[in-house]
Amino acid sequence: DGMLPVSYPGPTFQACKGIFESICYLDSVEVIPTACHICAPLSYRKYVTNYGGPSREKRDFERGSPFQNIAVVLENVCYRLCAKVETRPQNRRNLPEVDYAENCAHFYKVRFDARVESGQCFDIPFLGWQEFLPDYFGKFRPNTKRCVSVDEKIPSFFHAFAWSGRGSRYDDTKPIFRYDVHIQEGELLYA
Repeated sequence: DGMLPVSYPGPTFQACKGIFESICYLDSVEVIPTACHICAPLSYRKYVTNYGGPSREKRDFERGSPFQNIAVVLENVCYRLCAKVETRPQNRRNLPEVDYAENCAHFYKVRFDARVESGQCFDIPFLGWQEFLPDYFGKFRPNTKRCVSVDEKIPSFFHAFAWSGRGSRYDDTKPIFRYDVHIQEGELLYA
């Protein structure tokens, strides 16, 4: 029967980066997630979805039958995500005029804040599977605080894919894992 996949208690570095870049992406900067504050007690539930992709068993694929994917996922999460933004100097010569700024990281922050304020995004941010859409993303709300009771150790935690940048082939990627990651007082730090 096997074990069911289970959500990590917080988003991975790669997922966090994707959330920031789904709101605002610029070739001229690198978004580097630094921390995730878990702001609600962790609550898990069983989740079943029909999978119709190419990884089904051959007979199911040939019949067009979906595969029932069962997992244990977090529900009602609340995260505060933090990141730093650094200018990519090697890309500055090839940018369209709109991206030219003395400090591209500052330009990114201004654009990011404006998009959050207006509710715009480059792509809809999601948590894990695309059907898990946030009901809020925006400026930190004053009543949202770190849940200091969350204290967990994660033996093996996916960090990111090592790849050579946008447009890279998937086959060229290699997963990077971190080991013995500790969430202390609701804070997950990305190394």
